[in-house]
Amino acid sequence: MGAWGPAIFSDDLTCDIRNDFKDLIAAGLSSEEVTKKLFDSYDIKKVDPEEYNVFWLSLAATQWKVGRLSEEVKVRAIEIIDNGTGQSLFA
Repeated sequence: MGAWGPAIFSDDLTCDIRNDFKDLIAAGLSSEEVTKKLFDSYDIKKVDPEEYNVFWLSLAATQWKVGRLSEEVKVRAIEIIDNGTGQSLFA
């Protein structure tokens, strides 16, 4: 995974998630359908906390920015923020 800055969309994985989400929404899928498709496609596992956190936080930011934040994604992002596991992503 390449990173070029501290912003949430300054690495390859987050940009891929954002772009794939927007493309699938444009193709007519719902936020929930896209979330499942991306989760399966990126093979996200909780055993890799960094990738897990990046996935959910970038997906939440993307969904929020386009006005399609699903409850599931919001809950997962808040959980990551509340338990502090995402802090290392921004250090």
